[in-house]
Amino acid sequence: MPWVPFIRRAVPVLSLLLAALALPGASLASIIHWDNASGGNWNTAANWSPAQVPTAIDSVVIDLDGSYTVTINTSPAVASLALGAASGTQTLLAASRTITVNGAFVVSANGSLDFSSSTLNGAGSLTHDGATSRLFSTTVGLPITNDSTLHVQRGGTWTGAYTSGTGSTLRVESENNVASTLTVASAFTNNGTLELTNISNAGNANL
Repeated sequence: MPWVPFIRRAVPVLSLLLAALALPGASLASIIHWDNASGGNWNTAANWSPAQVPTAIDSVVIDLDGSYTVTINTSPAVASLALGAASGTQTLLAASRTITVNGAFVVSANGSLDFSSSTLNGAGSLTHDGATSRLFSTTVGLPITNDSTLHVQRGGTWTGAYTSGTGSTLRVESENNVASTLTVASAFTNNGTLELTNISNAGNANL
């Protein structure tokens, strides 16, 4: 009968499909929200909803109201990252870390970056329209669109194009007698305010 061979072939195919779904590595991308109004470490699953540490295929959203700090205590890779809530100040803190964002990285109202001796790279782009952010001796490999205030201390290298909007500020600051030189290795389009200054003791600030 013609349908018998079809059934014999279908059963193994179905078995293979069920086996694939049961594999530990077979996971789907998620949208993962920060869920701890007291702040905490990035790689603690209980700080996220659902309760899992974001991976390279996940989209991360930090939009819980309140003032707190999310400390990046690992070197994460994510599909996209949105930072900023309706109230309070949400700070993303990284020291000596590499952060890889392969899609949109958007810092919106009330979001703030505090990166030191770190690297931000990936295939995405950074849009900064939040609270004042500080990049201390940090390398950025993403294109940057700045519509708010960025402070650069101890210099840094930006290999992506930089574009600023009207009303924005890019401030290169020397402090504690240490010069600060920001190197922009690609296009630089400035429609806002550019400041080269020192904030404590003498020191050169350069672009």
